[in-house]
Amino acid sequence: MSGKVYLIITLLMIILVGCGQEMNNDPGQEERIPNDIQQGNLSTVEEISSQKEYLNLSTLQVQWYADEDPEQLDISYRLSDILQLKIKTTNEEWDLDLPELAYPEDVQVIQLEEGQSALSIKLNYYEPEATIQNPVDERWAYLILRSQNNRFMTLLNTMTDQSHTENNFKISFTSPDHFNILDHSTNFTVDFKSDLYSENPNLSLFKPSNWFTQVNLTTSQTGNAEISCTKMIPGLNKESPLGFFKYNYIWINDAFVLTKESFFTSPGVFMENPTIVKETSYE
Repeated sequence: MSGKVYLIITLLMIILVGCGQEMNNDPGQEERIPNDIQQGNLSTVEEISSQKEYLNLSTLQVQWYADEDPEQLDISYRLSDILQLKIKTTNEEWDLDLPELAYPEDVQVIQLEEGQSALSIKLNYYEPEATIQNPVDERWAYLILRSQNNRFMTLLNTMTDQSHTENNFKISFTSPDHFNILDHSTNFTVDFKSDLYSENPNLSLFKPSNWFTQVNLTTSQTGNAEISCTKMIPGLNKESPLGFFKYNYIWINDAFVLTKESFFTSPGVFMENPTIVKETSYE
């Protein structure tokens, strides 16, 4: 009898284990959508699906030139290891692959000068839902596009600008409390005294931040589009930056031209009460 009981118990255990495996391998369970996706967390959807399909970014009307009729643009994007943009008009479809992963933050029509317009796309390194504690973590870029003769052209892409890269700058000490910074893209140099010094400096601590800490699109005194980009050189800690480089681009003669570069210091990362150390005009 004990042998039969043992056999029955063994069979019951096998049946129960098998049922448990079937429940755990329920195909419907893997297809269930997590709560954060149900609540509209777009980044999670993109991460799980690898975003094979393009998502609509914006549909708008643009009048490129004052003597032309407006045309409709349908702009969509896809995220993989990079940002891929697709722009459709009545006459063409244009694809643009950005060199890095970025999130479209804002799309608008801007006036380059009187009678000329362009499309501006503000890019953010972080997903829109991310919380940025201070400007040391902020990473921005601008993409300015225009259609000409039924072909799209890039007027400005701050992601591919040489000043966008951290190895563009060479930082050195001329003395224990004096820094020297060379901007390879323009040969702009600045030598200044700082309280952020060390007798045995570790220059890796002072590498420029990735991307621009701030990008602003405004209008110059002449009425042309103007874009300023600020890049931070961190200090010995996040709250005390070594300083900031600022680049000013103005739309002149059908191109965005670097007209001014400056280096300033500030008590903190919020760039309040800046002190300009050096400024150079390229006009």
